[in-house]
Amino acid sequence: MKKVLYSFLAVLLLLVISTLAMGYKMAKVATVPDYNYGQNYDTAFAMVYRAYPEMKPWYDSLVENGFVRDTFLTNAEGLRLHGILMEHPETDSIPVTSAVMLIHGYCDDAPVMMRYTYCDYEVLHQNVFLPERRWCGKSEGDHITFGHLDSQDMHLWLEMMHDLWQKPIFVHGLSMGATTTMLLSGDSIDDRLKVRGFIEDCGYSTTWDLLAHQIVEDHDLPVFPTLYAASLINRIWHGWWFSDGNAIEQVRKCTRPMLFIHGKDDKLVPFKMVYDVFRAKRGKKTLWEVPDTGHAKSIHKHWNDYCKCVGDFIKDALSNQE
Repeated sequence: MKKVLYSFLAVLLLLVISTLAMGYKMAKVATVPDYNYGQNYDTAFAMVYRAYPEMKPWYDSLVENGFVRDTFLTNAEGLRLHGILMEHPETDSIPVTSAVMLIHGYCDDAPVMMRYTYCDYEVLHQNVFLPERRWCGKSEGDHITFGHLDSQDMHLWLEMMHDLWQKPIFVHGLSMGATTTMLLSGDSIDDRLKVRGFIEDCGYSTTWDLLAHQIVEDHDLPVFPTLYAASLINRIWHGWWFSDGNAIEQVRKCTRPMLFIHGKDDKLVPFKMVYDVFRAKRGKKTLWEVPDTGHAKSIHKHWNDYCKCVGDFIKDALSNQE
């Protein structure tokens, strides 16, 4: 009888150890990938310029004329965070009526958002600020937080944008940046900061549901116990659970207008997730279901429609605040 019991306990212990080992592996792959290409500006610029060669002379001209500059701040945890400011010259004949915060996605950085920047800066004539999330670009940090902790940092950047420009602000995020946007949208934001609306492009509904989808689709592993073990490891390692990043609950508390954009052929962040967050949003909201489009491809496949959709949303939000 004792041998049976000892054998059972040995098997149970092996299962626990193997589950925790798999959980650690999944937590590491998700939050501390071996190669975070968003920390390499050469890679980011090269990727953008291969797709859009015309971006290089445009961006170089802005830099040469002093319309692009770096800025840094230190958050409550002592991390030095980086962002890029793009300001219109005072001599512009077209008035600058608003500013936009553009938040990049997973393992990305500010340069990767150049196409979005061109839309917001040149086409829609806004001042643009590109924050770089923790452990991305030139920002400090030791892991990717899936927007959960990044959304807290965005409050500091909003204060800076307001102090600098004194203009209505829109927050526009892509993928993980979109979820960061939604997580921010449900927080208490002082009216004096003039945040007029949020734009989320292909964001996920919750960190838990995204990782559950990836565990099944990409790794062919069961959600239980794998994701539960990974969440526990992440809590011990980084101090937060994978269940902490819940955009659905945050969007439900959002009182400002929100534009939802999602490609209908998105496999990385399943298209159905946009319905979860859209249904949760109360008040003013707009949904653009982008046909024949995969993850983070809407602006690339539908340039004119994308700029018009974002521009119409901003114009409407500004007019309703007057």
